[in-house]
Amino acid sequence: MERIILCLEKPDLQEHDLSDRFGTNSSVRIKITDMPIQLTKEEKNQVFGLFTKIAFSISDNLVEQFPNLIVIGTPTTGSDHINISAINDKVQLVTLSRFPKVINNFSSTVEVAWWHILELSRHCSMFQNLVEKAIWNRYEYSSSSFNGKTLGVVGLGRLGLKVAQIADTFGLKVVFSEIHEDRIAEGKSKGFDFLSLESLFENANIISLHVDDRKSNMNLINSRVLQKIRNNHPILVNTSRGFIIEEESVVRALEYGKLRGYGVDVLINEPNFIDSSILKNNIIWQAKYLKNLPITITPHIGGATSDSMNIASVLTLQEMHDIIENKSNE
Repeated sequence: MERIILCLEKPDLQEHDLSDRFGTNSSVRIKITDMPIQLTKEEKNQVFGLFTKIAFSISDNLVEQFPNLIVIGTPTTGSDHINISAINDKVQLVTLSRFPKVINNFSSTVEVAWWHILELSRHCSMFQNLVEKAIWNRYEYSSSSFNGKTLGVVGLGRLGLKVAQIADTFGLKVVFSEIHEDRIAEGKSKGFDFLSLESLFENANIISLHVDDRKSNMNLINSRVLQKIRNNHPILVNTSRGFIIEEESVVRALEYGKLRGYGVDVLINEPNFIDSSILKNNIIWQAKYLKNLPITITPHIGGATSDSMNIASVLTLQEMHDIIENKSNE
């Protein structure tokens, strides 16, 4: 029987035809559709794997349509777009966390985090817009340099550590908050100061968030934490997950001047933003474009580079293929 990896979003394979990579003896092939409900019963029985990126969420209701499903794959490190109750002894989950040596070389999210930090500190895009209008005025916007200031990193994992190492080259003092003992030890060994989350918000001039998608991180940055801000008035940057931010509290902190700026690559409910009316109802979007608060927003581009996405899709689909093949040989 032919076995299908059903791609609910088109994989980023560039010139690669992964079906050829599977080999001529493989009975596994790739099928792409964004309308899985339209498959026939016979086609659904042939589906052994589901592949999705971040725009298409997988729920129990969808999984139940494929009786032979054994693997779900996503070329992302997070999996909050996949209903975890669908993952059990029968169905395995493949994410990029299976390939730590490969993803450790990915730097694209770090680059976006630093763009937000630089933009909110130096306002280069705003100055460029002046030049486009033939206005040459280096004093139009007030900016500040990094040297001698403090960067706070929340979550000193793969990405947080890279952000911290770059900060060191800018002359920033680095402090961090972390829950894992091994990461705390690593941070201290590099000369970074370990602080509680509340103390970090009291002391840092720039704060960059890099935590995972565990449920306990929901609303991690809330009104209680933001109230710890004193006279440091930090820039806050989130390239992590939308749900870790209590968005209403961030807007209030910006309005009251407690936060100097907010840079964000991830928002709550973003899979629905394909409908522009839903995006326009987001409180962060409204705070920037209707209230002109100091906010920078990018549409979850952290990992969205052609080279890294190609590698991620190939790794994920190849691993899914191997799981299906190995299961058939048991």
